[in-house]
Amino acid sequence: MWLRLIACVALTLISDAFFLGWVTRGFFKTLVQRVQQRELKLRWPAAIASSVGVAFGNWFFLLRDEEPWSVTRQLGAAVLAVLAYGTFEITCFAIFELWSVESVVLDLAYGITSVSSVYALTSQI
Repeated sequence: MWLRLIACVALTLISDAFFLGWVTRGFFKTLVQRVQQRELKLRWPAAIASSVGVAFGNWFFLLRDEEPWSVTRQLGAAVLAVLAYGTFEITCFAIFELWSVESVVLDLAYGITSVSSVYALTSQI
């Protein structure tokens, strides 16, 4: 049980660091600067806590009971991602006039891919 939790957290942190720190760094840096009129200044403890929260949700709802991989749970991982990432992105889109539809789509696609992949990999442990 604990091995799955540790793996889930580690894989989520690695995935988020790669996506935010390398793949989309310029995109989000530009978007945030346009929205808040100042340079993006990442608060690492909060970013890590957010990633750990998503990982914990993945583990708590889909992985903690040690069940093997299933299509139903794989779909559950995608739904969890839509709820977690969608809540953030759609809220930003609702309250920030300059928030982009591209960010909503990109982050939702990333979230679904990441949470689903982490579930699929971690369920094999």
